Amino acid sequence: MKNKPKKKIALIFGITGQDGILLSKILNKKKYEVHGISRSKYKNNKLKKNFLKNTKHYKFDICETEKIINLINKIGPDEIYNFAGVTDLRTSEKNKEFTLKVNFICVKNILNNICKKNSKVKFFQSLSSEMFKINKFLKINLINEKSKFKVNNFYSLSKIKLHKYITILREKKNALIYCGFLFNHDSIHRDKRFIIKKISNHLKKKIIKNPMKINNIYSRKDISHAGNIVEGIYKLVQNKTPCDVVIGSGNFVSIKEIINFFTKKLAINTKWIRNGKKIYLQNQKNQNILFYSQFENKINTVLVSNPKILKKISNWKPKSNIKKIINELV
Repeated sequence: MKNKPKKKIALIFGITGQDGILLSKILNKKKYEVHGISRSKYKNNKLKKNFLKNTKHYKFDICETEKIINLINKIGPDEIYNFAGVTDLRTSEKNKEFTLKVNFICVKNILNNICKKNSKVKFFQSLSSEMFKINKFLKINLINEKSKFKVNNFYSLSKIKLHKYITILREKKNALIYCGFLFNHDSIHRDKRFIIKKISNHLKKKIIKNPMKINNIYSRKDISHAGNIVEGIYKLVQNKTPCDVVIGSGNFVSIKEIINFFTKKLAINTKWIRNGKKIYLQNQKNQNILFYSQFENKINTVLVSNPKILKKISNWKPKSNIKKIINELV
């Protein structure tokens, strides 16, 4: 009688975030034994609880290096995925020291411990499109793996420092570290602090007393469904040779277009009205103002991913799926 093949073991940092949740779903389907850590509880969140019911969850911080190393030694993961850390710009600017600690120093300490043991564990590190230099004279900045970095904010600084250190570990220790420069991605699991979830929550109110301010409705973003991004991450890590890849849809959409998709889905009859230096979205049924923004006639520059490397090394296909995101949220 043949022995059953050993189950692969995965450890996910930040498992209660949208990427951790959706990756755990993929790994469970692939018959992995899935472990995850996070700082947050999810006992009262039925959606998260349902998605994470087949995972082993540990509640502690990524900065608790000793606990993490003990956990790695105990479960012996084949793959580790890191989505933990400060992920939004506002928080990173308010808490600069904490951002540097969580996004760089703590990850550096974990990687050092893994490398000391000459471990063959594969490690995925989530990086960001915020790390790239923007040419404001171009309407479209097409970003690939050779695009130059620039410190645009403190969040990008923490990620750039980490990437430089990862490059050193690959060269000197042959570390199996895979990096993904992730562009904007959303799903029903997205945190309420981010723009698409904010728009959705605002429009779903029974009574909208005050309009929501949008800094610039003409701002354009490369947005994907998070499920597609996480599928790309999984396929990246299955390659034998670690590398850096850009992961995004390769398309873009404006905030105004996203709002229009939502109002159409919710069957709200609306009209955009310009008044001086401002532009408003009015509900035609009750004349309520739903959104307002400073009017800017010019088209702003946009960062657009060119994920050609990931497409080449795997059978992954980028998909925007903005309408799928909106269908989930309404």
